[in-house]
Amino acid sequence: MELSKDFSPTTYPIIRIKHGRFLDPVFEAYIKTKPKWEKWIKPEEKEIKKLIEINSAAWKEKEEIIIKSMCEAMSLNFLQNIIDVYVVCGNDRQFSDPIVIRTYSQSKKFIDDLAHELTHRLMSDNIQCFGKTRMGEIMKKTFPEESGNVRSHIQTYALLKHIFVDVLKDKNWEKRILERVAKSSHPQYKKAWDIVEKIGHMKVVTMIRKEREKSLG
Repeated sequence: MELSKDFSPTTYPIIRIKHGRFLDPVFEAYIKTKPKWEKWIKPEEKEIKKLIEINSAAWKEKEEIIIKSMCEAMSLNFLQNIIDVYVVCGNDRQFSDPIVIRTYSQSKKFIDDLAHELTHRLMSDNIQCFGKTRMGEIMKKTFPEESGNVRSHIQTYALLKHIFVDVLKDKNWEKRILERVAKSSHPQYKKAWDIVEKIGHMKVVTMIRKEREKSLG
């Protein structure tokens, strides 16, 4: 992908998507311990490779605008210039450090999940900063009554709504997210979404950004 002149890899990281082939057997063994996955059959290597190629191409079309939008909205930068994304098959829950995403036959779900995990990585990068600018402390101050998981997803859903609705104009994003939140076994996600909807997603982003600016003195 040709990068625009202000898309510096030191500020906006390059995303490298690859098959986590050494992770796959571990996830396969783990997922088959769950009753609803007992009869699941891992796709053939050829199919895995094809899905990764399709999803990677779809992601690359939106990579620059997604990363740039989240960084600019929060006035934060990633602290790494390359982020590896490992794609595995038997995975019922994505995570951000390292970023591990399941194979999807629908690229929109892949893009949704990767953007979601990148918002967590953006915050965790900045949580590791020293001094008063630590994002973890800022989130605690902004939403003191909520658990860490809820606070984390308040920020994530607010940012994602800005990116997919305001910037990318994806008319179906909210429907996709609401369906997944409703089906989730983690009630913290629904609580975080409801808080964002009650306050307003851009107001949440502004609250967090202003709290950070105040901490910088």
